[in-house]
Amino acid sequence: MCNTAELLTWNVVFAVEFLVIIAGNIITIIVFWKLRFVLKRTYYLLINLTIADLTVGLGVVKIVTSNMLKLETTEDTRWAKFIAMDVFSGTASLTSLLLVAVERFYAIVFPFRHRILTKRIYMKCIAGVWMTSVLITAITLMPDFFFNSGLAGISRWTLASFTIFCLIVICCLYTTIWVFARKENPGIPRDKREQNKRLAKTLFIITVLTLIAWIPLAVAIVFPHDVTRHGDCVIPSALFAGLFLQLANSALNPAVYCYRMPEFTKTLKQDVLRCRSGNTKANAQSVIGRSSTDLPEFHSVANLPEGPVIKLS
Repeated sequence: MCNTAELLTWNVVFAVEFLVIIAGNIITIIVFWKLRFVLKRTYYLLINLTIADLTVGLGVVKIVTSNMLKLETTEDTRWAKFIAMDVFSGTASLTSLLLVAVERFYAIVFPFRHRILTKRIYMKCIAGVWMTSVLITAITLMPDFFFNSGLAGISRWTLASFTIFCLIVICCLYTTIWVFARKENPGIPRDKREQNKRLAKTLFIITVLTLIAWIPLAVAIVFPHDVTRHGDCVIPSALFAGLFLQLANSALNPAVYCYRMPEFTKTLKQDVLRCRSGNTKANAQSVIGRSSTDLPEFHSVANLPEGPVIKLS
């Protein structure tokens, strides 16, 4: 049973995480857009992953807020909305991680084939991520639309199988990337190889953190819950901890980029900090300019008009 003090505490925690997610991921999108000539086509996938993190924050906060405010809807409907939003954002995030792993695998194992990939292929893959998210979400909601209890098990195991499949493929891809990254390829410049290794390691860290944050919540959602026993609190109290980890992951990803990617840190300092210092300097100059106009105007002696010359006898 959710009491008022517990709801208020979680409300404050989720509000702080929500603000960090919005600010951090918007800044991340801006920085990745600035780095599009350095990261080239990979930045499309990183921006897509960042947008997926944004949907995680927006979706969870919306449903949790609805639960805390106890809106006038039936419990089953509100629980179905929570499941739909969480499955959609979670599938988008997990599928985006899978797409990033596939792209990095292709870049390191088949570098020359990777170079000829077109922008259109990347756009189609990104569209496939969101179409997959919609499809998995629709399958998950089938029992609520058709009122068939037999479909509940099918949808639940479909979601579980898809999640396990993605996790296994991601682990296999990064294992292969690690093996091939240790080999020296004379056809690729040394600095390019080091950049690919560091980027792959950074994205692997992002993936591991995501799995650690999502597994507790995924397990809690896959197993059935009796929402009627929780009274006015539709979301069971045990799931709040899982939601906290889920949101924390979306909030921490920008920090990992900043710590692991020198280009990210450099661009962040140049664009954000320099912009702030430039605004401060401009304000100071405008203040000095206004102050100088308020002072009386003085003329030098050399510019004074000449008077009559008086000769002394």
